[in-house]
Amino acid sequence: MGERLTSKHQFPPDGLCNYIFYDSLYKEGDRDLLPYENTYTESLNTFLNYHRDNRHTTLGVGFAFNFLPKAEQDLKVRNPSPLEPFWNRGIFHAGVLDPPTRPTQDGRKVALATVKKINRLLDTQRRRGHTAITAIALPQPDIRGTLSCIEDLRELRFTPNLVILFGHYRIGDNLRTNCAIMPPTRHPDDTPPDELLEDYGFDVATAVPSLRKICDDGVDSRGVVSVTLKGRWAEPQFSKDVDFFKPCVSDINIGSFGRITDVCPGGGRLAAQLNYSTKHHAMITYISYLQRTFVYDDERALAEKLCRARSVDSSVSFGIAAYDIDFEDYENRCTDHNRNGAFSRLKALRKVVDYFNRGSSRGAFSLREFYASDGGNHGTLSVTLKVRWTEPEERDGMDFYSPPMYDPSEESFGSYTEVKRGRVSRTFGNRRTRLSILNHGQLSR
Repeated sequence: MGERLTSKHQFPPDGLCNYIFYDSLYKEGDRDLLPYENTYTESLNTFLNYHRDNRHTTLGVGFAFNFLPKAEQDLKVRNPSPLEPFWNRGIFHAGVLDPPTRPTQDGRKVALATVKKINRLLDTQRRRGHTAITAIALPQPDIRGTLSCIEDLRELRFTPNLVILFGHYRIGDNLRTNCAIMPPTRHPDDTPPDELLEDYGFDVATAVPSLRKICDDGVDSRGVVSVTLKGRWAEPQFSKDVDFFKPCVSDINIGSFGRITDVCPGGGRLAAQLNYSTKHHAMITYISYLQRTFVYDDERALAEKLCRARSVDSSVSFGIAAYDIDFEDYENRCTDHNRNGAFSRLKALRKVVDYFNRGSSRGAFSLREFYASDGGNHGTLSVTLKVRWTEPEERDGMDFYSPPMYDPSEESFGSYTEVKRGRVSRTFGNRRTRLSILNHGQLSR
């Protein structure tokens, strides 16, 4: 959880997550500084004072990578420790969760050494009977970066409880010189063109061989792979050719991320038409009047990608780190799209973790077995019998994913009986050209 946390209602139900971390203290070097409560942001105060009184979910804080020396200096104070206000509120875990994508070797070693010192500080709470874990996120999920970190940990003689390997892209598409419309996480079988691999060179399964190496080398840490609940904004270079891997506009002045409630029907803002790409395993919409795409991972996308990652080496056990859970739809505003109500994607991730923990009956994890393992009571797929109405910008070449006209005054849904032999049985003002998407996936004018 981070800067989007403003309400106690954003905390997931007890037990949905094993751990929840606030990310991060010392953000930008001048916010959320331990000794100075006047620097505490609304988000940190909400995390401190309004979190649920949980029995199964425990809490922690991350320290911003780029300002670890400043945090380490403040943590030298004793009696009382600047962490005392957190401990008094049941927040005992700590770690570094936001490393830069390409840190220097010295910077990486400093981060690991700082977490080791924090770990010693947490011993005071462990002696009082509290559970306190440490977590470290590795900058790159590939095997080379992992080997370097393993060597650093050996040199320090330190083993964190959790090692996080990134499966999601943390930098906005619009901030890259080689800008492309990308899903938040990439399916292992969905390879982009070669020219994009420098910026988008890993997928959600890249971490699996690294986790195997951690296990084989006897590192006694729990490995987890990250996903994100953020959606990604981008401005396509060509509005007539909008899809994943297509070029977008590099512009540091536009926002990179958003919530799904920004775009879903019922969310209260844009009410866009959302489409699932079976080729790229992610949701995408193009909002023509904004000239922007918005993409995100829904429940299906997360299950498909993570089950495929687990199948790469079914003997490698790993957990899932859901970043940016303060971007989740905690109010169930996207009712037509949420398969599990409020916190729908987090609940889907919980089901994936539970499936992984139960183990596969055939020794190979699969999406089909995942859905079957829930006995029809959990993880069910929802459908709708509504007809979706939309007016295309252009009639020529009209198809799924074609840009629609934006008009909030028009109706979005209808019934099957309103479409007869491809003709609309009622008019919408003076507009006769409408496109209906039928529940069996055909198009009709």
